[in-house]
Amino acid sequence: METGEKITLTDDMFTESEPAWAPDSKTLYFISDRGDYLSTDVTLDAFDLVEHNFNQFDLYSINIETKEINRLTDNWHTKRSPLVTPDGKKIIYISNKNGINNIYARDLESGKERPLTNSLSSILQLSMSADQTKLVFSTQFYGGYDIFFINNPLQQTLDQDELEQTEFIAQKLRRMEAQEVAAQADTTVIIEENESELAGGDTVREPSVYGEDIAIDFGTYVFGDHVTTPVAPDVDVSGVFAVSDNVDEEGRFVPQEYRLNFSPDIVIANAGYSTFWGVQGSTLMAFSDMLGDHQIYFLTNLQIDLKNSDYGLAYFYLPGRIDWAFQGYHTARFLLQTDPQNPLSSYSLFRYRTYGAGALMSRPIDRFRRFDVGLSWFNVSRENLDVFHAPMERYTVLFPSVSYIHDNILWGFISPRRGSRYNITVHGSPKLSDDSFGFMSVLADYRTYTSIGRDYTFALRFTAGSSFGPNPQKFMLGGVEGWINRRFEDNVIPIEDAQDFVFLTPVLPMRGHNYNAMLGSNYALMNFEMRYPLIRYFLGGPLPLALQNIMGVMFFDVGSAWDDFSEWRGVRRNEFGNLETDDLLIGTGFGARIIIFGMLLRFDMAWSYDLDSWSKPKYYWSLALDF
Repeated sequence: METGEKITLTDDMFTESEPAWAPDSKTLYFISDRGDYLSTDVTLDAFDLVEHNFNQFDLYSINIETKEINRLTDNWHTKRSPLVTPDGKKIIYISNKNGINNIYARDLESGKERPLTNSLSSILQLSMSADQTKLVFSTQFYGGYDIFFINNPLQQTLDQDELEQTEFIAQKLRRMEAQEVAAQADTTVIIEENESELAGGDTVREPSVYGEDIAIDFGTYVFGDHVTTPVAPDVDVSGVFAVSDNVDEEGRFVPQEYRLNFSPDIVIANAGYSTFWGVQGSTLMAFSDMLGDHQIYFLTNLQIDLKNSDYGLAYFYLPGRIDWAFQGYHTARFLLQTDPQNPLSSYSLFRYRTYGAGALMSRPIDRFRRFDVGLSWFNVSRENLDVFHAPMERYTVLFPSVSYIHDNILWGFISPRRGSRYNITVHGSPKLSDDSFGFMSVLADYRTYTSIGRDYTFALRFTAGSSFGPNPQKFMLGGVEGWINRRFEDNVIPIEDAQDFVFLTPVLPMRGHNYNAMLGSNYALMNFEMRYPLIRYFLGGPLPLALQNIMGVMFFDVGSAWDDFSEWRGVRRNEFGNLETDDLLIGTGFGARIIIFGMLLRFDMAWSYDLDSWSKPKYYWSLALDF
C-alpha cells in the first residue's frame, strides 16, 4: 500500500477466487480448481487440459514471500466465502457437504472440521467481527435475502459432527460408489454397431454387470448430467478444432481483443391498411452485443405518413462507470381544443409535433447515489388542422437538466418495503430567441418507507417544485397515474399552447380530486400510505376463480398548486363562518392492488375534505406502480 506496487502471486490457467488474509498478513487463503498443481507458474507443457477436473474447487493457502502453495481440502464439495479467525487458528467457510450451504470451521493445525450451522436455507457471504464474538451471514427468509448473525460462533456445538445428507447428495454418493465399484471390477460397456445411440428404444449390452446376453432398453430413460457413457465410436477430431497462435513462447494464453458484434434481442413488427387512416404499422427492434455494453433500440408507430407518426432511435453506451445514452425522435399527437381564431366552431383539431435529439450521462457516486446530466434539443409545433389559414406555432427548445439521486430502497411484492429515495432536479430552457421558451424549474422529491412487519409498510412522500422565468412551467395537481376512468376538472385539459403540451407536468397522486383540480407554476404535495396484505388467497365459489396476494392501502393526500405565493391562502371562512380550505386540496380513502396478466391493477375509493364537509366518493381504476 505504501509503494503502490502490484505483485502477481499466481500466473497460470487456473481459477483463483475469494481470497482471505491471515491475521499475520503473510498467508493468503483462497479457492481454486488447480488440483495437485501447487506451482505458481504451471505451463501447458506440464498440464493436461483435457484430463484435468475443472469442476472441483478446494481450499488452498499461499505464502506471500515464498509463493509456496498448500492444499487444505480434496473433495468435490463446494467451498465459498473463506475467512480466517482473528487468532489465526481456524478457517471458516461455507460448504454444501450435506447438500445445503452450511457454515463449517476447520482447524488449521489438525485439519479437523465441524459444522457450525444446520440450516435448511442456503447460507451465503460470511463476515466475522475482530473479537470473534459475532459471525454475520445472509440467507433467504420469506422469499428475500436478509442478514443474520451468530453470537460466539466458535463456541457453538451441534448434536452431530456430520449433518444429515439431503436425498440429492445421497443419490450422488451412491452413483459415485457404483462407478468406483465398476472401475475396480474392470467392467466395460459394449456397444453394437446398430445399437450405438441411446435414443428411441435402442439397447446397450453390459455382460459383465447384468449377465450374458441381457439387453436393456434405455429409450424411456431420462439421463442426468452424470451419465458419461460413450454413445458412439471414437472419432479422431484432433484437426477439427485446431486453434493456432493462441499461446506465447512460455505457454501462456494470449488475450484477444473483444470484437463488437450486435445480435437481435427483440424484433416485433406488424403492418396494415385502413380505408380511413391509410397505411398503419408498428415496429420495435432491440439489438445488443454479447456483454450488453452496447444497446440499440428502434421503434416506430406509423400513422398515415411520417408527419403524423411516432419513431425514435436510441443508443446506449454502458461499458464504463459512466453510462451514456443518445437518442433521436419524432412524435405527433392530436387534441380537440377550443380556438379563438375559429369562432364558427366550438372545437378544432390540433396536431402537436415534437422532434429532436438528446444525450444523457449517468455517473454513479457509489451504490446508492448518482448524478444524471442531460441535454436535449428539439422543435415543437402546434397546427390547426381545421383552419388551414391559421398560423402555425413553432418553437426551438434547448433543454439542459441536472439531477442528484439517492436510492437505497428494498422492494417488497409490488412496492418498496424499506429504505429511502430522493431526487433533486434542476432543468430549464434558456430563451435564445422569440421562438423559444425561457424558464428554470427546481424540483425535489423525498420518499421513505418503514417496515413494521411482514408486508406491512408505512410510506411517506413529500415533493415540491417551483418554476420561474418569462415562460414558467405549469404543474397540474389532482388524480392518479394511469387513471383508466379519468376525469378532468370542468372537462378541460389544460393545454393552451405548445409549451403546455411539452412541459405541463402532472403532480400525482392527489386522490379525491380530478385531473387539473389545481394548476400553477409552483406546487407542494404530501402523501402518506399504510400498505398491508388484504387477501392472501381467495377461491370464489363454484367458479374456478382464484385470487391471491391482494394488497390493501389506506392513504391521506394533501397538496396545493399556485402561481403567486403572496396571494396563496390555505384556508378561509365561508359564508356561514365555518373554516374551509381555499388553495389547499385534501383527500383520503382506501384501496386494493392485484397483479393481473402481469400488470398491477389498482382500485382506490377516495373522498375530498375541505375541513367543513366530505365529498361523495370518487373511484379510481388505474394501471401503475405505487410511489
